[in-house]
Amino acid sequence: MSEILPTHIDVTLAAQRNQTISFVLPPEGLSRLRDATQGLCGVAEGEMQFSLFERRFVMLQLAVRVCVSLQCQRSLDIFPFALSASTCMIFAEEDAAIWPEDAEILSLEEAGEDPSIWIEDSLLLALPLVAVKPESHPVQLAIGEADLVEEVRPNPFLQLKTLINKESHHGGSTK
Repeated sequence: MSEILPTHIDVTLAAQRNQTISFVLPPEGLSRLRDATQGLCGVAEGEMQFSLFERRFVMLQLAVRVCVSLQCQRSLDIFPFALSASTCMIFAEEDAAIWPEDAEILSLEEAGEDPSIWIEDSLLLALPLVAVKPESHPVQLAIGEADLVEEVRPNPFLQLKTLINKESHHGGSTK
């Protein structure tokens, strides 16, 4: 059963207990995500699984999903998008080569943060770089022929180089 996400979790205790927390996070807790999209369609739902990595480092496996509104970069329509993120976080002060390749390393100070920050960061990183509605068609713009012709300006440095080369081939003087 999912509960409203608490604002503080003792990650060390949760990891020692191999605790799993199913949560819901209301839209008010995702203000940065709302600002980065065209809005939220509902609550975020997910699961946090805490464990100990190498028997001493707190590890969090996070999976979260939420529906957001995006603007299609092809058709400019607003459309709902099922956004999901899955990430592994390890809370540790030391930098070691033992970390899993896909793990994000967070400091112990960050372990005391509101967990909604970790969730929102994961969702922001999962946003598509270019939002495209699956059934969209490109916007057709009428472009006049005059707009297609670019004004060609001579490169002044190329002109200078040509002039210098001419002078050096003709003995250095132009009269």
